[in-house]
Amino acid sequence: MLSDTLGRTAIGILCITAAACGGSDRDMVWLGTMDTLPSGIVHVSNPEHGLWGDRSPWQLVEVAKIGTRLDSGPEVFGNVWDIDVDESGRVYVFDWQAWDVRLFERDGRYVRTIGRRGGGPGEFRRVNGIAVDSANRLWVNNQGNLRYSVFDSSGLLVSEPRKGGSSVEFVTWRSIFGTDGDLYEEIGYRTPSGLGFGLARFDPITQQHIDTLPQCRFPEDTKFPTGISALVADGWWCGVSLTYRLSQLNFTGDTVRIVERAHEADLFSAAERDSAKRQERDLNRRVRQGEIDLETILRPIFQTVLVDDLDHLWVMLAPQPEDQNTRFDIFDPIGRYLGKAAAAHVIERTPAPVFRDGRIYYVTKDELDVQYVVVAEIRGRK
Repeated sequence: MLSDTLGRTAIGILCITAAACGGSDRDMVWLGTMDTLPSGIVHVSNPEHGLWGDRSPWQLVEVAKIGTRLDSGPEVFGNVWDIDVDESGRVYVFDWQAWDVRLFERDGRYVRTIGRRGGGPGEFRRVNGIAVDSANRLWVNNQGNLRYSVFDSSGLLVSEPRKGGSSVEFVTWRSIFGTDGDLYEEIGYRTPSGLGFGLARFDPITQQHIDTLPQCRFPEDTKFPTGISALVADGWWCGVSLTYRLSQLNFTGDTVRIVERAHEADLFSAAERDSAKRQERDLNRRVRQGEIDLETILRPIFQTVLVDDLDHLWVMLAPQPEDQNTRFDIFDPIGRYLGKAAAAHVIERTPAPVFRDGRIYYVTKDELDVQYVVVAEIRGRK
């Protein structure tokens, strides 16, 4: 990271080695600028084209696919709602329809099923997500039973600490185990003026709620659903999907880095506008109320932001009408734009992909809407 003494001095950075440029076989010059503002915020401004140029040295190569079109068996998924991965690369899959968690080896072989619907020990009610901690324990957000259900690596129930600090149930569980080992989760609560939202911090050792921290906040004129926020191990990445400007915040809400890339948002096509008119009831209501003009609505640039296990920033780009796969913009850990990488499939935004030991795990669907969990190696990454 640059020293604060750089102030607002713009610099260009020369990549001396192939590893520094993400695997390039020749020296390349980064043409962006990196400034340290008087506030201490690092501002990184990237040109449209990255260090990799027109080719990508990183390839996402499928090594396993979990799922089947058959009528029965543990690989049949009704509605994959969340996934996570332990240190061994084993994959936990929570199925919303079956109300259980299934464990698979890193090569896709089925191991066991954990939990079932109910109110007893180790049973689930209105679960909305799972997470694996640094001790390889599976945490299930058992919100209907007002507790977490915690299982060890053998599938044994080890504890069920009570939940607190939230009176609002969420459809999906936005949570992360931070670098300090604490569990951070998005919560909602009642206030005299309506609903309040924050980030609860829970100590897994003492099994106590520590405090409530602020959420990522967007400019007041940000329209739904263009505000994108992603919870990561040391805070948030936030941005507005119509502009290529991302802000990194710590858990106390302070901005530490801003990353921009030159990019223009595209207008929706006439066909997309017609589709929106037919399919999006809420969008139509907003049009009638004058909140949105379909003739000038812009296509989002990106869907979400992810951070891999080597601290690279992966920006999941919004799909184009003709896309048959999902594309990412890749930035190095200090915010320099490297280039693009593409998956072999269209990746579901929810649940969010997971990175572990040089692999990416994600959910996709086939032409019959059958869900699969794909394991892909990130080849070429240094």
